[in-house]
Amino acid sequence: MNYEEKILRLLRSNARTKISEISQQLKIPRTRVTTKLRDLKLTCIKKFVSLIYFDKLGYKERVVFFIRSPTLSLTNFNPVNNLCKLRAIHNWMIECYFKNNEETATYMESLEKYKPKIYNIVEEISHEEVYT
Repeated sequence: MNYEEKILRLLRSNARTKISEISQQLKIPRTRVTTKLRDLKLTCIKKFVSLIYFDKLGYKERVVFFIRSPTLSLTNFNPVNNLCKLRAIHNWMIECYFKNNEETATYMESLEKYKPKIYNIVEEISHEEVYT
């Protein structure tokens, strides 16, 4: 495994790891870590984000909609956390968070013309674990 991959693994487990800590753990100079980080930001680090516990913010409903349609026109992106175009029977996957059943039902009505398959996520077993 090269140093870039090692740095990415450390950052995936804790994005706030200090350059000095990375340097110590990998036994390479801080300047080399800084250079590698700069290169990684240009090539493969998309952005730095916070992973949120939506349930602690009052969003108790997590729903995934699978839609079979060549095109998709959403009028409300507010509850959408992830929107993916798929190469499968269903063309779209929409992951949403809602505070209650009423919000979920209202959003489902807006998607009614697409006849989505609907799944409630009851437990997340693993999340953002690749490269950690």
